[in-house]
Amino acid sequence: MGFVEKIEIKLSSGNLIQWRVFNIPVLQYERSKTKDKKKNANLNLFPSAKKGVFDCQKRFFYLKIDRWDFNTVRCFQKWINTINELNADFVVICDKPELQKEILRKITFNNSNIKFIKSERKLTKSIIGKICSPRWYNAGCAHLTTFLHAKANNIKEFWNIDADDTMFLCDSKRTANLIKTVETYAKTNNVDVFSLDMWRSRTRKKHWTFGVTYTRNIEKIVELLKNETGTWNGPYEKLMDTLNVDWYFTYLKDSTLLNIQTFYVENCRFLHCGDFLGNIFGACLCYWENGYVYFPFIDGLTKNRKLSQIPIADDCVKFDLNISEKEGIDYTVKNITYLAKLSNSLRKLWHVD
Repeated sequence: MGFVEKIEIKLSSGNLIQWRVFNIPVLQYERSKTKDKKKNANLNLFPSAKKGVFDCQKRFFYLKIDRWDFNTVRCFQKWINTINELNADFVVICDKPELQKEILRKITFNNSNIKFIKSERKLTKSIIGKICSPRWYNAGCAHLTTFLHAKANNIKEFWNIDADDTMFLCDSKRTANLIKTVETYAKTNNVDVFSLDMWRSRTRKKHWTFGVTYTRNIEKIVELLKNETGTWNGPYEKLMDTLNVDWYFTYLKDSTLLNIQTFYVENCRFLHCGDFLGNIFGACLCYWENGYVYFPFIDGLTKNRKLSQIPIADDCVKFDLNISEKEGIDYTVKNITYLAKLSNSLRKLWHVD
């Protein structure tokens, strides 16, 4: 890392150039075009891009990111596009300075209000050891940061997203509509924490998990976290070698201390990126259809229906947005694979013409 660095950031209506000293923005130049095609330019000394402005009146997203690989740009950009569709606000939770700079260089943002925070360590120190095995401390701190930061900034509800490896395989408008639908149900039914079915069905209702999660009633959750004594984990240690925040919230769900539920979207395809060959449970392409969650990669590798075709857990809430099979496949082919970008000669070679 150099003493002085220049970073160019793409905005939807222009671009932003930052000069940083020891990764702290000291000078910022923004060029943009308005809807009437007028050009604007702003020069700011010691800009507030590191902290930004939190708009508590808008929907709010915490985008957690901890790695940078082949799929990170696609997943992260899709979430940013969805946030733009919703006219929502967001903050990125990222502990690695180099990773922050990769985000700024590779992602197109709607405006210059790009905010980063690191995982809270001081405030979570007295909590984390009571709910996480040491292996999961870093991930646990990132999860706890969302609750503590929201409470401190008067954010009443938010989405907690693993933004580096999750993606709904449908366009941003459709994903935005999904977000609104989930929120409406949660508010109507007083759901405190509402998460996508990434593990609930797969573990036959034994496990609840974060990943794509809507959260309300923040103060009640923070109070439970601060008062935890660390005696909750007995029944769950038999199921898992190490315990994380997801398991703690499984306990809160099972104990009815919070109204925690799980949702899925009929016919919607969902991508959880990772090592699809080596880690077939941790990474997946799946979809929910007619009472089952299907894992086509697992089916192709194992031909084992017990692993690749699992009944949807009966406590999962179903949302049907009339997504067709063709819509999911077309989106995947166009936006995830390189098939749409093949040259004419390669199309002929691979018989995709």
